Amino acid sequence: MIRRLFLKEFFLLAGALSLPSMRSRMKSPFDIRLRATAGPSLTAHLINVSPKSQIALHDLDLQPSEPRLIDEKGAAIHFVDRRQLKKYDTTPYRYLYKSLAVREEFPLLERKFEPQNGAYHFEWGPFGVDGLAPGAYRAKIIWKSALDSWVDSETGNTGKWRDIWLGEIHSNEVSLQLPAINSPG
Repeated sequence: MIRRLFLKEFFLLAGALSLPSMRSRMKSPFDIRLRATAGPSLTAHLINVSPKSQIALHDLDLQPSEPRLIDEKGAAIHFVDRRQLKKYDTTPYRYLYKSLAVREEFPLLERKFEPQNGAYHFEWGPFGVDGLAPGAYRAKIIWKSALDSWVDSETGNTGKWRDIWLGEIHSNEVSLQLPAINSPG
């Protein structure tokens, strides 16, 4: 009787710890390296730091990396997610997934802060912000791996990746300076 109860509780617990939830608790096999460069601009790379090949989906519509900016007073800058303003195909096609070899780097994005009307405009994929004042900022990038299913674009067949990591990772934080904009004159 006790053995049956133990087995029943074991299987109930095993059901509660399904594979996707266990995968999201695993340490990330990826790092994101963020650099601030002259321009000013930001460049980010996804790096496979695991001892084996990994599959990843970084797509500007389905699963983009997201910027975080903090101004010199410690206030978070609000970005507009432009995906909310457009229609797009949300199908996770198999060809969108990339296989990254051990230590392989995948460029996520490189974007420049653009002067606009005495301030700066910045877009990172679908995320944009206007009116950034010149000054000091801290930046980081966040990427969430949340999709593990795919559709073959030619046959329509569907499937799931068995070994894909699901979870969220943050890049290193970088400092950048948006210089004063000289008015033409």
